[in-house]
Amino acid sequence: MKFGWINIFGTVILIIMLIPNIIYALKERNVEYKYENKVVNILEQVGRYFSMFFLIFPIGVSGFSSVTFMLIYLICNSIFLLVYVIIWCFYLKSPSLNKSLILSILPTLIFLISGVALNHWLLIISSLIFGSTHIYITYKNNNKNN
Repeated sequence: MKFGWINIFGTVILIIMLIPNIIYALKERNVEYKYENKVVNILEQVGRYFSMFFLIFPIGVSGFSSVTFMLIYLICNSIFLLVYVIIWCFYLKSPSLNKSLILSILPTLIFLISGVALNHWLLIISSLIFGSTHIYITYKNNNKNN
């Protein structure tokens, strides 16, 4: 399977991931974040936006190297997205540290598995930067012992 300049599957994945985040942002306008390390926060945002960008725009990648990698991409991302949306439904009703951590791990896995399946090193690197910082910040913001 070859891509043009936009990965339609990646775009759909990203839109599905963003919908619950937008709902949460509209519902909880006054969320207070405790963790304020500027370097870590900047790295998280850089990793986030580059991961989103590379998920949609497969720069330097022409497509899947095999049908197996395409199936891994489709099956794993479908499962991760389904679990992500389900956990968001539970989280919106009753937030908790465990749900928050799962909601930070799943997008990382989606970006990472997409990068691996596509052999897209820029997506892999950005997903690792995003994931490590996002999970850490999520833990710090939700841990009662800060």
